[in-house]
Amino acid sequence: ARMLRDYCWLRGKTADSKILRPWVHSPLGYVLALLFRTLPATMRGEHVFRLRVVNLAEEAYYVDPRRGDWCLLRPRGSVLFEGQAGILSAGAVPYYGGGFRLFPFAGVPGFVHLRISDIHPALATLNIIPLWKGHYRNERRVKDFLVREALVEVDRAVPLQHSGELVGEVERVHLKVRDDGGAHLVDFFSAEK
Repeated sequence: ARMLRDYCWLRGKTADSKILRPWVHSPLGYVLALLFRTLPATMRGEHVFRLRVVNLAEEAYYVDPRRGDWCLLRPRGSVLFEGQAGILSAGAVPYYGGGFRLFPFAGVPGFVHLRISDIHPALATLNIIPLWKGHYRNERRVKDFLVREALVEVDRAVPLQHSGELVGEVERVHLKVRDDGGAHLVDFFSAEK
């Protein structure tokens, strides 16, 4: 979401430029945003935020990587995670795009895979193959949960991407799996505190 936000910012800054617009308003623009805005900010740790995730459903599960990806029950009201992270993502299907298996535990009927990670870009680069294949496990850096409904609160507004589109900046998100098994965002509470 951060890179998409940076790309949109770059597009806005070059909208009136007859020279830069054709270059930036193309797939090359994503690369430029990544190289000159997103990566430098990420290397400085600007992507890191504090968050709290609470289970609102009867059950949720923590996927424990130390026990062979064993799932541990977390009842309603449990704080699933409280701490620092650089990325919070959720998916109902295993693949993010381009064959990147970001959500290896997605596909359990009635649940979405909620992944919280705090991986420095250098460590992520060194582990790109296991990350890409969905095999990366690090109990300190990646937390995986299967949830039906959860409330996510962050300490500051962060960019939210949904289905490939930048939705805006949010501080709270209520995530819920529909009765038919599909996932959708219920509310954005960023205007309220």
